[in-house]
Amino acid sequence: MYLHSFSIRGFRNLKTQRWAFPRGTHFIFGDNGQGKTNLLEIIYFLCLTKSFRTSEDQECLGHQQDHFLLEACFVDESRVEHVVQVRYQPGAGKNIHLDGKPVHRSSELVGRFPVIKLSQEDLEITTGPPQQRRRFCNILLSQVSVRYLGLLKEYERIVKQRNCILRDGLSGRSDAGAGVEIWNGPLMNKAAAISELRGKMVDELNPLLQAFYQTFTGRGDVLALEYLPDVAAQREESYTAAFQRRLNLCRRQERQRGITLIGPHRDDFKFFINGRELRLFGSSGEHKSVAVCLKAAEGVLIRRTLDRLPIVLLDDLYAELDWDRGGRALHLFSGDLQCFVTGTSFDYQALQPLLAASEQVLWMRAGALERR
Repeated sequence: MYLHSFSIRGFRNLKTQRWAFPRGTHFIFGDNGQGKTNLLEIIYFLCLTKSFRTSEDQECLGHQQDHFLLEACFVDESRVEHVVQVRYQPGAGKNIHLDGKPVHRSSELVGRFPVIKLSQEDLEITTGPPQQRRRFCNILLSQVSVRYLGLLKEYERIVKQRNCILRDGLSGRSDAGAGVEIWNGPLMNKAAAISELRGKMVDELNPLLQAFYQTFTGRGDVLALEYLPDVAAQREESYTAAFQRRLNLCRRQERQRGITLIGPHRDDFKFFINGRELRLFGSSGEHKSVAVCLKAAEGVLIRRTLDRLPIVLLDDLYAELDWDRGGRALHLFSGDLQCFVTGTSFDYQALQPLLAASEQVLWMRAGALERR
């Protein structure tokens, strides 16, 4: 899969424009604030119909613009072209079309045009709170598994309904007991399936992470990812028994706080280098190196599962990386993948001798792409 072309109108600070892109690596240089990250955000938006920087589409609207319109032509492995169009207007909402036909649910496009994104925000996967790691897990698994995406949406619906009942009980509007019990079975069933798929994902990622990290760093360090499910069965205990045990322990606290306190929405993941927890002991360079290797492993998992090449977005790649490691990072995503890499003007000066003639170099100036 690769992005053949796109057109932009009314999105953030970007000027109205259309560009075509061959396969290969595309470098986009420019000073800060010119719109480089916004450009990668558009590609991500066209793949997953949402931003990686905000959950509010209106925040993507350009200054004094009444709507934004994005259109892309993707080419799949059979060389068939697919056109995605996303239009957003305040009050009217977001309208999505695929090959001229309306798409009624954004989830219908998830996984059709797989994408991998590495930006400064992704460093929070290893440095930030658990929800950042769960978000990474959910985006990856939703792209490779329609079943997981359906389970996740149903689970979130159940938790929301359960929380409403608990809040009503907290405010005295109803007795939460019987109402909550109705949802405990469905909650447990979805939770068990989600937890199983997350565990399998970690099992598949670990050998990839270790191999990529040793290649990337040039050392024999061992990088490992550990899954910490909120509900963990003890020896010879079933998941059902473990979940019921946790429900019994949390029942009073849930009613006192008015929220669901157990389940995959409280899972966590931990990264270790040579047995030391990365979040506690890792340097900024180690965090960036792990993020790069995690994204490379994500790419292999997507390709292996979907038999489809993801589009790779590497924003501000050389921040916290020296030139040597930056080159190694690009090598992890080389080959037949289409990559979009942003960097500063300073990065360009340092990298100019290394830029291959076949790699397209573009500049972003005041919201407009230019060739030098």
